[in-house]
Amino acid sequence: SISSKTPWSLRSSVSESIERVAVCTGELCQCQEIGGDEILANLLSRNEPYEIEETVCLGACGVDAMVSIEYKDGTDFLAMGLQETLETLGLDYAEEESTLQQQEKELSQQRQQLVVEIKE
Repeated sequence: SISSKTPWSLRSSVSESIERVAVCTGELCQCQEIGGDEILANLLSRNEPYEIEETVCLGACGVDAMVSIEYKDGTDFLAMGLQETLETLGLDYAEEESTLQQQEKELSQQRQQLVVEIKE
């Protein structure tokens, strides 16, 4: 996999080799810690040069949210979850992890505020 410390030119060549990314949004891929819909939204927000679409069942149900990465040379790779997907695509997971931690913190604060309001 390619880390966030990989030079941009190498990450760029990774994205140029990708034809299409298909994210499973089937029921079991939604039950994971980070579901298929979240992975799909994350990838679409990045404005990558390859096709990104939603699909159903990639045949590895219940393991993790599954993502099929299809390359221009006809090969493909089945990634499990957000971290492996981003690493395989040469994208920065550390930045994503920081964003997720911030979102979790904000949600926790909102929950605490709701509890206080309900008690009042």
